[in-house]
Amino acid sequence: MEIDEPATARFDSGKQQAIDPLLPSLELPSRKGTDQSIGLGAVPMSDPLQDAKTLVSTPNAILPPEGPSVGGTQVAPPPLPPATPTPTIPRVRRAHRSPIPFVVAAAVAAMTWGMAGAAGVLHEPHVLPDLVGAEAPSVPAAPTSSAAPRPSSATPPQADEGSPQEASAPPPAATWSVTAEAPPVALRLGGSTVIAAFEGKVVGYADGSAAWTFEGSHEGVFVFGGDTVAVALDTEVKLLSSTDGSETSAVPLPMRGKKPVDVVASDADETHILLALSDARFLQLTPTACAETSADACVREVGRLSGEYLEAGSKVAVGEDGTRYLAEEDTMRGFDLDLRTVFEASAPADIRSMVHVPGNRLALQFGQEAVLLDPASCRGRSEIRLRTGETQAPSGCVLWRYGKAIDPVRPAAVDTSSLALNERGKLAVVAEGDDAWKIPLGAFGPVAAGDGALYTLAADGEAIVLAEVDAANGTVKAKHALPFASSEDDRGDTKLVREGNTIAASIGAAIGVVSLPG
Repeated sequence: MEIDEPATARFDSGKQQAIDPLLPSLELPSRKGTDQSIGLGAVPMSDPLQDAKTLVSTPNAILPPEGPSVGGTQVAPPPLPPATPTPTIPRVRRAHRSPIPFVVAAAVAAMTWGMAGAAGVLHEPHVLPDLVGAEAPSVPAAPTSSAAPRPSSATPPQADEGSPQEASAPPPAATWSVTAEAPPVALRLGGSTVIAAFEGKVVGYADGSAAWTFEGSHEGVFVFGGDTVAVALDTEVKLLSSTDGSETSAVPLPMRGKKPVDVVASDADETHILLALSDARFLQLTPTACAETSADACVREVGRLSGEYLEAGSKVAVGEDGTRYLAEEDTMRGFDLDLRTVFEASAPADIRSMVHVPGNRLALQFGQEAVLLDPASCRGRSEIRLRTGETQAPSGCVLWRYGKAIDPVRPAAVDTSSLALNERGKLAVVAEGDDAWKIPLGAFGPVAAGDGALYTLAADGEAIVLAEVDAANGTVKAKHALPFASSEDDRGDTKLVREGNTIAASIGAAIGVVSLPG
């Protein structure tokens, strides 16, 4: 379901010993806060990279201030003999000392340094980029047929062995793009078709144009098996072909009285759809059963919250073990299969997304923070409090809590204990509540993960690219050019989905598709 790196200069080992004494040192201290805690108690958050400072030491004070240089190495003048009383002697004109040896020594030193620089042996330490900034040196991106991005004038820094470095091969451009009438409220992939849900219709796009349109207001659009699109309406669920939009079946929803009950929230795993109705009933739909058997077999009621009503804006999720989650504004509840409450959590801001994490864990994103929960350890009567400046929960429930300035968008699960997220232009992987790595990329919007890589949109100069980053170490593997001419307002409304080697993205009303190699 639905979650470059400055580098030091490199030296030739055969010449390093001779030139090291004259190179200025570069000290990069890392100041990591030690007051961050995990689990119970107050959890003050800080970004350790925001306070990083670069200290450049002064030239080596051990060397004498004067003296000729030979072969690039400073040579001290010969020591003076100790002062001793001497008899007064007549003043004698000293022999003239020729300047030629000094000129020759200086020339030899200049030639040595010049040849070393030309051969690539000597490099000045690379200047660290501003980690607060949103831009980073870019890798070349292949131009698109409709809008080629401007080449970046920044030169990628050279990297030490073992440190992340950007790929040199130019990546493919966007396969196709299209401009819709309005920004989509949801984006899905069904084979080679992009399914875009709008307020009153669903459109299937293929090869840069609309292949089909389904008219009707809905609450939830999902894709199963790559070729079946499920559209949840108030009175029924329509199953459509992702290729041409033709209806394959319609599943009526159980009625209450004479009026239909609104669907206010929905979520899906690989085989089922969970629907939450306004009268606090929960329905489970199995699309494969709907196409083969009767409606009674493919949709069933799985519980109701007595005495409650749900409003639009609620969110639901289904855990790996079948646990149901319901988020309403700043409160989230977990239910067992019989819809009994097993725990409740409160946050300091509205919960914007619930992300499934491997190992039957759950990540919440609220305000400008994210938290990773182990629901099995959260079960109990005590309420989980995630209020500002404090965390109260049973032992092992809150695995970690992170951030005070992350982007309020959906993160991506990397593994059982790590999330990938964007933070003011920087893409980061957070593991055990701390930064595993963080790179200034000009990144914005949600993050997608898969096959050891992370994908996010990024501003590369005046161009918009899909950045492909190694999830293990932050190496930028490629930047895929997207023919988007978007404003800052458009960037606040972005979608990103991945299915296999295909990635679909939208910024405002612009939709683009990238087909990854392999």
